[in-house]
Amino acid sequence: MCATITTRRLSPESLCVNTVFKQRFFQNHKMRILMMTDDVQIDRRIIQEAKSLIARNNEVILLSAPGAGLLSHEIIEGVKVERVSVAAQTSRAERLLLAAHGRFIRLVNAGSSRGQRYGALLASLPFRVLVKVRRRALQILRRRRAVSESARLLNLINRLHSVAATVIWRFFWLLAVISNRLLAFSLRVVRRLHGGTNRDTTLLARARYLKPDVIHAHDLPQLQAGVNAARALKVPLIYDAHELYPEICTLTPEQQKRLGANEAKLIPRADAVITVNPHLAQEFARRYKIPAPDVILNAIDPFTDLHDRPRDLFRETMGIPADKQILLFQGWMSPDRGLQDLVRALAQVRSDVHLVFMGYGDLVKDLSAIAEEMGVRDRVHFKDAVPQAELLYWTASADAGIIPYQPVDLNHWFCSPNKLFEFVQSRLPIIANDLPYLRDVITTDQIGLVADMKSLSDLAAAINTMFDPALGGARRFKPALAAAQYKYSWQAQEAQLFSIYDRVMGNI
Repeated sequence: MCATITTRRLSPESLCVNTVFKQRFFQNHKMRILMMTDDVQIDRRIIQEAKSLIARNNEVILLSAPGAGLLSHEIIEGVKVERVSVAAQTSRAERLLLAAHGRFIRLVNAGSSRGQRYGALLASLPFRVLVKVRRRALQILRRRRAVSESARLLNLINRLHSVAATVIWRFFWLLAVISNRLLAFSLRVVRRLHGGTNRDTTLLARARYLKPDVIHAHDLPQLQAGVNAARALKVPLIYDAHELYPEICTLTPEQQKRLGANEAKLIPRADAVITVNPHLAQEFARRYKIPAPDVILNAIDPFTDLHDRPRDLFRETMGIPADKQILLFQGWMSPDRGLQDLVRALAQVRSDVHLVFMGYGDLVKDLSAIAEEMGVRDRVHFKDAVPQAELLYWTASADAGIIPYQPVDLNHWFCSPNKLFEFVQSRLPIIANDLPYLRDVITTDQIGLVADMKSLSDLAAAINTMFDPALGGARRFKPALAAAQYKYSWQAQEAQLFSIYDRVMGNI
């Protein structure tokens, strides 16, 4: 999603924790819901869920992560947000472990005078023995053997001396490695017994203070804190998994294994599990041997006046001629989304197609350089992210949208990105890589084209087919898009959210 979310500052009275969060904000609310996320810029899905629950006369408090220049307490689109800072703190057990480890390492590395003496003594013993053996051998050889034989034996003894030195060094090095690994393992055990990380402990403390009726944890980093809080307060836990967190491609194999084991252990403790599309739901069920999670799509409602009159914001602000076609990519511009090849493929695309990137990320310079190299810089344009309240007006100003994600991990393979639903509500025909959920939506509802985007020629062919006037151009998909709008609206998903809460709270 490339949108920013509007916020408003709370009044000094409402910023006071004792008045905002100690007393009930709504005296007649059905229940107090505590949501948890580690987002700094809050995901649209979380805000929409919170707004829907508030509209049903519930109180929602969202604990999120702090960010530079952001208020610790604020209202975002009517949702109360508290940004939780986590102080660097360690338990007594952790401090004892760290102190013991530090002392041991100092001894091993001869960091103290006592360690130096012990190390020197241990290291010198074998050498003293070897020196005596060598001296005795030389005396014997001088009397009984030839000089050549003496030299060979002397060389052998010197090599044994060197090997002994290496063995001793490696022994102390191995002690240090074992100590480091034991420390890491011991800290994990202590933190698990202590209730997780410092952030988990802080979130639990806030939950105890706020006394919610239900916990709603968004994504795996919040699940341990959610389990702790739900168990301590004896309230239901809803786990909202936006992705397969252990499969994120930037994680190391060790991190993936540890996070997967953690999710497998914690997920059965949730009273309800939610995810973002049916394919991910099936994968969660298969992987963790749980009932298939409920599905709530990353849908969005259209603006009420969006289709009353056409907008042409890109052409008006970028000087793109009226007779040119605009292909739009919007959202985060990251290296694993196939954007470099998209620019390269533009050289093989009909010359009346211009490519617009709207969003955020560090890839703009790279994409500009590739466009220069390919000779298409005059057909590639960039637009900064716009506020959520304006987003769909800009989206609807293009002629088609593209989702060229590459299956670099399972999350990309099973993706159902925000832009898919933004394109639908903007009635923007879609070109997408052939990934399972994108294929299901686009082909079933006939709202665009799906293509195998493994090569530049495949990419270019898909774009040329979308804009082919002999086939009716991109506009041929507009009627199907209008028909699919309600199916992929937040209004339709909201009913599923309410159903989950009713089931968890025993209201049905």
